[in-house]
Amino acid sequence: MGLPRLMLAASLSTVFFIPNAFAAPHAPSAPVVKQCIEAAHQGAEQTQGLPFEHSNVVRYHEGTPYRLRVSLRGDGNGYYNVTCHVDKKGGVTYQGFELGGQPVE
Repeated sequence: MGLPRLMLAASLSTVFFIPNAFAAPHAPSAPVVKQCIEAAHQGAEQTQGLPFEHSNVVRYHEGTPYRLRVSLRGDGNGYYNVTCHVDKKGGVTYQGFELGGQPVE
């Protein structure tokens, strides 16, 4: 009797404790990421309405020019990997996007 209960417990833990891949997208928190997304929406109509997935903002240091990469989730397994330039003063300029199968790192 112990083994079936153990298997049931293992099955339930797999279902309830593994993060859901289809959970609601998280919101960008860094202002430069938000500005990059807004600039992308203005510069490329294809990016409008796509949810934020990931960015490389953790390596950004204020006061230093930086190549900011932001991933927006597209259809299926596709990502719109947006590139923006952040200048010394924190100004953000949209530079373009690439379609890819992986978000930026």
